[in-house]
Amino acid sequence: SKFLEHIQDQLSCTVVSVNNDNPVVLELWVRAPLAARNFDAGQFFRLQTYETLSKVVEITRLQIPLQTISGAGVAGDMVRLMLLRFGPNAKLASRLKEGDPIVLMGPTGQAMDVPTGKTFLIISGTWGAAVMLGLGPVLRAAGNRVVYIAAYGSESQVYAKQELEAATDCIIWAVANGKKIV
Repeated sequence: SKFLEHIQDQLSCTVVSVNNDNPVVLELWVRAPLAARNFDAGQFFRLQTYETLSKVVEITRLQIPLQTISGAGVAGDMVRLMLLRFGPNAKLASRLKEGDPIVLMGPTGQAMDVPTGKTFLIISGTWGAAVMLGLGPVLRAAGNRVVYIAAYGSESQVYAKQELEAATDCIIWAVANGKKIV
């Protein structure tokens, strides 16, 4: 019974927090011990909710179907996930509450081979910023220089600005519309 309890604890995934503050990105922290322990920068996950636990509204089950999602880092036994707020999945994810069980598959994908003493130029938009949150600190910790071009439609799409700046040696903010990001 102790072994089964341990395995269930390691494989179970529950929502720790949902941050709805940004209009473009939803941030989820999920307690997922085994996933957190095995995550490396550059990998991703697949997220969904349990069908039987999903709310039903007017004969429609509000279940998050299988969604690929970038890992934005780990803290202890928790995984940080970011979802762009486009489409129904992010809207459904914004309804998650602390303690809700979810399905988190992974990590999967090839982890980044992290050399030392190199200079990396990374160019990404809103979605790529989530990856940068996990990748930048790993590259810098290995003695690399990280130059990041962050391309956004507008200043309102920026999230985790201070974290992104801390994850790079040099960041160039680029916007298609509106005022400059400083």
